[in-house]
Amino acid sequence: MCNFNFAQDKVNKILDSLNINPITISFHPKGDILISTSYNQSDKSQYLLLITDREKEIRIDTLSSSRPNRSVFSTDGEYLVHNVLNDVSNNFYTLKRKYNGPDDIGVPYNLFERLFVDNMYYYFMDEKQDFYYYTYNGENRAEGGLLYAKFENGDCQKPQMIFPDRENAVAYSPLLLDDDTMIFAQHGVEDDTFEGIHFSLKNEDGKWSKPVKLKEIPMSNVISYYDQDKIAFLVAKTSRLKFFDKDEILSMIKQNEKLTETKDQ
Repeated sequence: MCNFNFAQDKVNKILDSLNINPITISFHPKGDILISTSYNQSDKSQYLLLITDREKEIRIDTLSSSRPNRSVFSTDGEYLVHNVLNDVSNNFYTLKRKYNGPDDIGVPYNLFERLFVDNMYYYFMDEKQDFYYYTYNGENRAEGGLLYAKFENGDCQKPQMIFPDRENAVAYSPLLLDDDTMIFAQHGVEDDTFEGIHFSLKNEDGKWSKPVKLKEIPMSNVISYYDQDKIAFLVAKTSRLKFFDKDEILSMIKQNEKLTETKDQ
């Protein structure tokens, strides 16, 4: 437990010392930290930051990008995914790039061209390069929501809807604890009735169950693996991290499953 709290406090101290308010934060298995900062209205700045060598002397790289409002490492650290703003169309495009450290970042693979979506946010990529993401459709909200695109035969396949935007519930920022267990953030549209961290389970037919709220975890817009055993939540009220053991979250889910089964009987 000491090491657990030490890791959480150490990253928060780094954020405090650098006066960083992350809009997204992601951790590489080898220790690098990827941060997209919030947009500064006064000087119009926004950065894609890479923090390395944090166990020794902190090194910060500002990666070349225009308004990089979201970014993430794949769970195995093989890829970096981030948004860029197209100055002509004023749309955000999502790129995937091979990552071999700060000095060796590959050429962009255009996810937005493969999926025909130019506004993907709060996404998650697993070790198979399967891609889970949120997109918004202002003209028809039901066409937006939390979606999934399988990576197969060297390319992204047709996206499948998991949770469409509902009247008062928007699901986003997914993370898979295993192949059949997903946690994600959800906020309301008219009020905070459905706001919080939720889980969903996939059945044998590949369908995800109705979202169930995990009341023990504070509302967080970003969920990320810190390592294989710890999940980092970027708490909405503080813009700082709170860690939970993965096994602890799985235990919460099992308890909530039992409560749901009892209510249905």
